[in-house]
Amino acid sequence: MRPAALVTLVLIAACSSATALSTAATTAAQTVVETLPASTSVGASTLPCPRPDFAPVHLPDRVGGEAPAPQSVDVDRWTAQPGTSLAIWTDQSGLPVAALVRGALPPERWSASPSVVAVRGVDAALGPLSDGMWAVAWFEGPDRCDDYTLYLYPPTSEEEARRIALSIPG
Repeated sequence: MRPAALVTLVLIAACSSATALSTAATTAAQTVVETLPASTSVGASTLPCPRPDFAPVHLPDRVGGEAPAPQSVDVDRWTAQPGTSLAIWTDQSGLPVAALVRGALPPERWSASPSVVAVRGVDAALGPLSDGMWAVAWFEGPDRCDDYTLYLYPPTSEEEARRIALSIPG
């Protein structure tokens, strides 16, 4: 896929505002959360994607401490997307630093034109979102579970986002 086509696709990506329920499992230094719609009927399109089987090799320096208890992880507008799985890295006080979402592209448009960076052998869009957030978004195939977004919470920068994106093993 051409970089311009990827950027266009990511620019028009949108997310529903459905309420989500969370279940989680914890691993060292990260919390993994799977989200499901709040309804009792779960169709194939809303089943959670398997959690990502990879993680960035480099994370922001402020990631630290033990992962918070799964029930204490508050999903937000970036991570509360029905049918997704995510890994969240936090700082010493439990505030989110980075999140890797499998199963969705960003729920809003970039606040400035994204650049193209190679992630896992494909072109990805790297750019700023609102409120000081940076994201890297890409897709690896036609299935919804082949959509990925890496979110970096403020304070962060384009350089940090690029360094972390390039550290994702392919």
